[in-house]
Amino acid sequence: MSISCAQVAPLPAILKLGARVLLASVLVLGGLQACERALIAPLIPAFRGMISLLDLRFRVISVDLVREGSDTVLRFDANLARPIQYAGHTLYPLGWNGQADGVFQAQVGGVLQYSALLLIVVLAWPLQRWRELPVRLACAAPLLVLLPLIATPTIVIAELWNVISHEFAPEHFVTWMVWNRFLAGGGGLVLALLAAALSIGLGRRLSSARAVRQATPSDPRPAPAPPPAPSRRSRRRRDSRAPRPARGS
Repeated sequence: MSISCAQVAPLPAILKLGARVLLASVLVLGGLQACERALIAPLIPAFRGMISLLDLRFRVISVDLVREGSDTVLRFDANLARPIQYAGHTLYPLGWNGQADGVFQAQVGGVLQYSALLLIVVLAWPLQRWRELPVRLACAAPLLVLLPLIATPTIVIAELWNVISHEFAPEHFVTWMVWNRFLAGGGGLVLALLAAALSIGLGRRLSSARAVRQATPSDPRPAPAPPPAPSRRSRRRRDSRAPRPARGS
């Protein structure tokens, strides 16, 4: 079986892309390992606010960053905000009317994993020009924050409802667990790749538009046209008006 040159030609490009992905992975994951706690800590108030916004039935009591082996884990302690009806049962917040105090607990690891994948793809994807990289990173910056703000609170809510379901109604269907299984089954990676594609495409378009503006002259006024060439009739008139040399005696 013969292999054509067209089939072999893309191989160096694939190797280059693989080398860029490897280098970007080392940089991003190494920096994440060193600064993970410092990056997650400012997001904790936003996580608490998102949980309260998405599901008013829960009240977050505390959020702690804990170390489990080599992983940094967010531990959420929450309680019901008020009595609710669930699967034919009336559920009261823990500690309500003299009940035993306690909390529902949920743990989330890999808080920044989707942001890390987004950043790796953005850094590793080939550039048309070097000035495109800062524009691409600027487009990716809000998405780097948005991904954990979407994933982490929804996972926490799903885990809290999972605890309640197992305790009071194991056969009851938990809607939030559908989203949790979607993220765990690869949906989170798909969201990160879509965010990377959006950042790359938008960064390329903006940098190309900027390059076109810089190549365009700053003064849009057209250059002055050269004066029209004199016609033959005007030349003859000038020649006729020119002084004639005097004849010698």
